[in-house]
Amino acid sequence: MENQTLESNKKIVRQFFEYFSKGDVTQIENLWGPDYKFHYPGRTNTLGKKESQDLIRQYHSAFPDMKFTIEDQIAEGEMVVTRISVSGTHKGDFMGIVPSNKKISATGIASHKIQNNKIVEEWTEFDMLGIMKQIGAVPEMAATGKNNK
Repeated sequence: MENQTLESNKKIVRQFFEYFSKGDVTQIENLWGPDYKFHYPGRTNTLGKKESQDLIRQYHSAFPDMKFTIEDQIAEGEMVVTRISVSGTHKGDFMGIVPSNKKISATGIASHKIQNNKIVEEWTEFDMLGIMKQIGAVPEMAATGKNNK
C-alpha cells in the first residue's frame, strides 16, 4: 500500500507541472489543499492560493509556450521532490522586463508535501539568474583571465 501512495503522490505533482505548463490555474487549484502554502525564492512570507495563482498567470503570460519536463522524482512519506527543467519563449512582460522573444531554459528543484491526495505545501528553487541572463535582463560576466589557468 505504501508504494501505491508514493506513486500516487508523484502523479499529483506531475499533474501540477502539466497544468502549470498549460497555465491552467483552475485544475491546479483542484490539486491544492484548503490551506496551501508556497515558499517562493526571495520571499520571506509564504504565498497562499490567490498569490500562487497570480504568479502562475504571470509566468504563463511571460512564457506562453512554457513546458516543464520532469527529470527525476523521489517520494518518501508525504514528500515528493522533483528535479525539473523548463523551456519557453519570453513573449510577455516578466518582472518588469519587456518581451525579448528569446528562448530560455532553466532547471530547478521542487518539494511538494502531499496530504489526503492534495498538495498542502511547496518549496521551489530554480535558476532565476540564468533566466534573467537569457532574456537579457542581467549581463553575462566577462571572463577576466585572472583565475583562468
